[in-house]
Amino acid sequence: ENKHCDAQILVFRTPLKTVVKKTIKSTQSDTSGKCLCQCRYENLKAGNSQPNPHDPSVVHDKYWAQRRRLFKKFDEGIELDAEGWYSVTPEVVADHVASRFQDASEQFKRALNSNNNNGRNARKRRGQQSSKPMVILDAFCGCGGNAIAFAKLSSSVVSHIICIDVDRTKLRKAAHNASIYGIAPNRIIF
Repeated sequence: ENKHCDAQILVFRTPLKTVVKKTIKSTQSDTSGKCLCQCRYENLKAGNSQPNPHDPSVVHDKYWAQRRRLFKKFDEGIELDAEGWYSVTPEVVADHVASRFQDASEQFKRALNSNNNNGRNARKRRGQQSSKPMVILDAFCGCGGNAIAFAKLSSSVVSHIICIDVDRTKLRKAAHNASIYGIAPNRIIF
């Protein structure tokens, strides 16, 4: 059992469970009356880093150091499993992929409109053109990095995201992570 102390947070490393205990002293005037989350946020803002609370064989320190690259809202309660730490798409990359998808969808709709406006049956086809939003299938969703990025797109571009994974716990973590980003439960199907 290893102990690490980071300002007011005491972290115990155990093989299967991480226990974080609040150790804020009431004698400190700047932290009295503040919750643990507020103190942690102020420490992070001041540049004080939090040590990796996980077993290094499960979560390597280099992944822990990049946790906010993986999810910007990591400190708000994002959940990852051992595989998710190295397999989730970083948020900036997932957002970029989603924006490229949105651009491609708009180009496709413009091309469809221009093709429908040409020819002798143009009037008939104009009524048939499809401006329906797309449904995305994330076949290996893991902890939900790409699914969350697609769900951030406008509902006029993507109506639903269907997430599939062989591990039910990964789907639970993805659903939890989507809720942290404020994604409507009826938008993503797990």
